[in-house]
Amino acid sequence: MSSTKSTDNADKYIRTFGAWLAFHNKEKNDYIQNITVGLQPGRYFMVIEDSKGKPLSDRIALDVYSRDDIFTVDNINYLQLYDSDCVRVLPRNDFEYSGTLIVPDVIEYKGKTLKVTEVDREAFSNQQKVDAIVFSENVKKIGRSAVPYNFKVVILSPDLEIDQQLSIGSVEVFVPDANYDKISKVLDGLKSGFYRLYTLSNDITLSNVPESLENPAEVKISFDSSHPYTNLNIQFEPENCISYQTYIDENDNYTLRLYPQNPGNCTVIISSLQPYKPISKSFIVKCLELSGIDVSEKDVYNDIRVSENVLRILNPTANVLVSDVSGKSYPVNSISDSEIIFYAPAPGIYIINIGKKAFKILMNF
Repeated sequence: MSSTKSTDNADKYIRTFGAWLAFHNKEKNDYIQNITVGLQPGRYFMVIEDSKGKPLSDRIALDVYSRDDIFTVDNINYLQLYDSDCVRVLPRNDFEYSGTLIVPDVIEYKGKTLKVTEVDREAFSNQQKVDAIVFSENVKKIGRSAVPYNFKVVILSPDLEIDQQLSIGSVEVFVPDANYDKISKVLDGLKSGFYRLYTLSNDITLSNVPESLENPAEVKISFDSSHPYTNLNIQFEPENCISYQTYIDENDNYTLRLYPQNPGNCTVIISSLQPYKPISKSFIVKCLELSGIDVSEKDVYNDIRVSENVLRILNPTANVLVSDVSGKSYPVNSISDSEIIFYAPAPGIYIINIGKKAFKILMNF
C-alpha cells in the first residue's frame, strides 16, 4: 500500500469519518479539536481529541486500501503491509477452498519473497468445505472470527496474537509439543469461543513386532487414547500379503493380530490421520511358506472372528474340523447354517480345516 492514490483516498475517508464523529458528538459539546492520522504497516489509524485535548476514543485503526493493492497467489488473497516485506491474508468470497488449507510461511510475488505474518478478520469464516487450516510459523497475528464454526486449526507459530476470538464457535487447535504452554495462555485470554487444545503428535509405539511370520502373531500398539485422532489406519504393501484382526486385550492394550497370506516380504504401515500430517510407524515382516495352507485363497481369513478363547467362523463353505499341532481333535458348535463356534480349552496353536483348506491360528488369551 504505497501508491499516492491509496494515500489520498485514505486521507479523504478518514477526514469524512472524522466529520461524521464531529456531527455525532455535537449535542454533547464534544467538538473535535484535532485528528491525528498515522500509519501502521498496511493500516491507517487516527486519534481524535476534543477541544480540551481529551481523547474521544482509543486509537482507531482503519483498513483503507484500493482493490489494486490486493493480489492473489495460489488462490489466497494478500495485501502487502506498508513499507515492509510482509503480507496479510485477506478474505476471498469468490473462491471455495476444500481439503486442508495451508497458509504458507512465505510467498513469491513479482520476484520478491514476502513473509505471511497476518490473517485478516473473517478471512476464512465462510469456507465451510475446508477440513482444517494450517497457519504456518511466520503467522503472528490472526484476526477475530478468522475461521468457521466448529473447526480444526493447526498453529505452528510459538508467538501468536489473536484478536478477541479465533471463532465464535468451538475450535480444535493443534500445536507442536514445544508450543503447547504458550498457545494455551493465548487461548485462555480470548474473550469468547470454546477451544480444545491438543499437541500435533500422538506417537504410536509398537512392541512384539515379528521378524518372520509363519503362524499368526500379535503386535501390541500403544498411543494416547485421550487424543481425538486415535483411529488407526492399517495398510499392507503388497496389499494382500497379510490379513489381520484388531482387538483390546485383557490389559487394555490395542492388539493387532497378523495372519500370513502370501510368502515374501510384507510392509505393515500403521498411521493416525490427523490435521496437517499423519503420525505413522511401519515394519517389514517376512511371511514364510505355510504348510497345508492354500495361499491362493485370498479370503480364507475374512470370515474368522476371535475373542479371547472363542473362535467364530462365519458362512463356512464346507465341514469345519479343529485340531491342535499334535493332531488331537476338538469339537465345534454349529450355532446356525451361517455360524460355527470353537471354544479353545487352552492357549496355543490350532489347525482349522474347512473342507480341503487348512490354516493355523494362534489362540492367546
